[in-house]
Amino acid sequence: MLALLDRFQSALQDFAGREEQLNGEFRTRTSAETKAFEAATQQQAARLSERIADAETGLAAERKNYRAKFEKRKARITQAHLTCTRQVMEGTDAKDAEAPASDKLNGSGTQTGRRPGQCRRHLGQFQIKLAASREIFVLLEKRPAALFALRQIPQTACSAPAMAGTESSPG
Repeated sequence: MLALLDRFQSALQDFAGREEQLNGEFRTRTSAETKAFEAATQQQAARLSERIADAETGLAAERKNYRAKFEKRKARITQAHLTCTRQVMEGTDAKDAEAPASDKLNGSGTQTGRRPGQCRRHLGQFQIKLAASREIFVLLEKRPAALFALRQIPQTACSAPAMAGTESSPG
């Protein structure tokens, strides 16, 4: 029985030794994997921060590019507006100069020296007259429709006479 206890004790010591060895290997592998994970995480974070910096640089360049395009377009539009305004003003002056003297005398021609305020006033008066004319036109449009509505022919008067020798059955 003592021999059996000695074998059992030696088996337990062998298992304890193997357990220590396996625990040591596990700790070694775990620490190696943890270090590899941390290194990969740091590399990925570095690549990510580099990509973010590149993206921000690209964004700033694109913003600058689009801002420059916007400013050029804005300048072209402003210049075109000024040119158009100048041409309209010169065209108005040229029309005033070309208008016959009889038009100037009877008031049917354009007046020279009109100010924008005067033009706005005349435009407002024209729009008022136009609205009044439109109201009259709408009333005149409704009038024939009302007349036609009163002159509807009853359905019985529109039915065709029955032919001789044929009988018509209702429905």
